[in-house]
Amino acid sequence: MGMANMTFGLYAGFVTVPLPQLLAAQHVPGTIGRNNPLAATQFSVLSGVTVLPIVYMQMIDGRAYDWRGVTGAYGADAGIGLVACALLGVMLLVMHRRAKRVAAGTGIADV
Repeated sequence: MGMANMTFGLYAGFVTVPLPQLLAAQHVPGTIGRNNPLAATQFSVLSGVTVLPIVYMQMIDGRAYDWRGVTGAYGADAGIGLVACALLGVMLLVMHRRAKRVAAGTGIADV
């Protein structure tokens, strides 16, 4: 169990570290902006938000583990993954239909 926690922590660190670096280096245009008096606050909030998925997934996995053991933890992960995929699919379908409607109104072909 200790090796799994260490591996997860290492992976989570590698995944979350690049975002603040990208924001600071302005690789994401217009994220913080030049001459912004709230740049430090905005940077702190955007950096802090990257931790939220790790926190809530550990909380949900812990509760699912308490409820049904390892099976519950795996079930919670699978269920959350399926729900996320379904929500993404619905979002993409809505966006595609909206793009087709806009293209039909403007005469743009091949959408």
